Amino acid sequence: MNTQDLKNLMNTYIGGSDTRTRHMFNRRFIMTEGVMAVAQAAGCFWLLDIIATEVAPICLKKWDHEGNGMTFFKVESDGQKASLWLEEDEGEPRLWERNISYTDFPAGTWTFYLAIDGIICAPQEVLVMLLPQEY
Repeated sequence: MNTQDLKNLMNTYIGGSDTRTRHMFNRRFIMTEGVMAVAQAAGCFWLLDIIATEVAPICLKKWDHEGNGMTFFKVESDGQKASLWLEEDEGEPRLWERNISYTDFPAGTWTFYLAIDGIICAPQEVLVMLLPQEY
């Protein structure tokens, strides 16, 4: 998959998601249709595993203590290696980061939203990963 193909795919998921998928390692981490389509097309289920095990606990803990229900997850790839990070807003200090020494994830800087949802599993909040186009 190349950069333009991934952009085109992401742009087909606009304005919400009818189906959500729970992650098998972290039942409090849910992905939208668009996120699952990206993982399938780009072969990056490894990325969802990293978010479920390393990033989701940070977001859920932050929600419990500070009440901020949205963060931004970024992937910056050159098509061979990638940097991943979590931030509350552009230019804010990174809450988490990790470098990946090999990937074929399409080149570019990709943003995903991580938001707390208290409706799906009330009274327990879950973290939902969605494409910006799905917001």
